[in-house]
Amino acid sequence: MHDTVLVVGGPKDAPAGEFLERVNPRAKNLAGRVGLRQTFALVAKADLVLCNSSMLMHVAAAFAKPALVLLGESFPSASAHAAQWAGDPQIQVLGKDGSRTSLFAAVEVFEVIQRARLGLLAA
Repeated sequence: MHDTVLVVGGPKDAPAGEFLERVNPRAKNLAGRVGLRQTFALVAKADLVLCNSSMLMHVAAAFAKPALVLLGESFPSASAHAAQWAGDPQIQVLGKDGSRTSLFAAVEVFEVIQRARLGLLAA
């Protein structure tokens, strides 16, 4: 399987996209280069959306696309955040929760992505 990773966002996200392009030959940085219409079209065609708690999360939900939402330090409860989605199996929220007091590390996110690729996102 030859997945392409597209990085979207504003101009401030471009350095992160450039880094990802350097370390992953399947990555393409579009941050700061495409507008909302093009970004929404990309989400509509995506197999999986990886985002923070942002507009992109809402767009993924609107197109019924599986999404992994990575929460930052300002969100104390991933389950409280996920409850807003009424248990939508397409949306999985990763962050602090219950006894978990740390954010998800990149390797943990990668493991969740692998499960999602196997159709086990809601598991």
